[in-house]
Amino acid sequence: MKTIIPHLLAIGFSAATLGAYDLDQLSRSEVWQVRYCVNNRYPVRLCEAKPIMERLLDDPNARVAQQALVHYSRMIVDIDKDIVGNALARVSLDPPDKAEVDPEVSSTTKYWLDELGRRENDPAKAAPISMLGLLGDASVLPALTALPPSGNPYYLANLALAYRRLGSTPQYLATLEKILALPVKDNLYYQTIAIDYLLQTHPDRAKPAWEKINLAIDKFPIQANWVYGHVLQRQLP
Repeated sequence: MKTIIPHLLAIGFSAATLGAYDLDQLSRSEVWQVRYCVNNRYPVRLCEAKPIMERLLDDPNARVAQQALVHYSRMIVDIDKDIVGNALARVSLDPPDKAEVDPEVSSTTKYWLDELGRRENDPAKAAPISMLGLLGDASVLPALTALPPSGNPYYLANLALAYRRLGSTPQYLATLEKILALPVKDNLYYQTIAIDYLLQTHPDRAKPAWEKINLAIDKFPIQANWVYGHVLQRQLP
């Protein structure tokens, strides 16, 4: 434990100063708890963080790989499908509640379509939607487009990513526009997430969206954690 604590403290208290090299070195630690914590600290540009997360997706410790999958699936729009496919053979975003569920069953499109139907509120539906996007079976697109309208930005962000990963870029963009059309004061965090996604895929659309939000936030005080951090690290076109 004495050897673990200094590493964990270094990650926890010095995250703001950690660069890509530091995170790369920590992600290679022999201590799995250190590799697990690296998943929570990406104060670097996505192009530098992406290979670190992809290596951790293949980590021999399932808890590290599962944590990497959670962050990779939320931060990276255009994922490496082979790497994610290998990870999904071992872990998922939302592990089944019942231990008797066969992992081979719980990593199938049918399982997550059934889960989507069982879950009652929009935030709870977000994980099945995200898993369907990661599994990459485009035959589920009609089921996603048939979902009732929602104004929940967390749900919409996951739905946008699923559309993109299933090959429906128009629906991806339309869903991001729904997030950006919500009242800024109550949805700023997810609106800046939407802008970050646009920076990754359609950078020409990111600047107008940011300028609209920037005008709105001049009218009320905001806290730093209301804005998705990676937007602040990327240069708008």
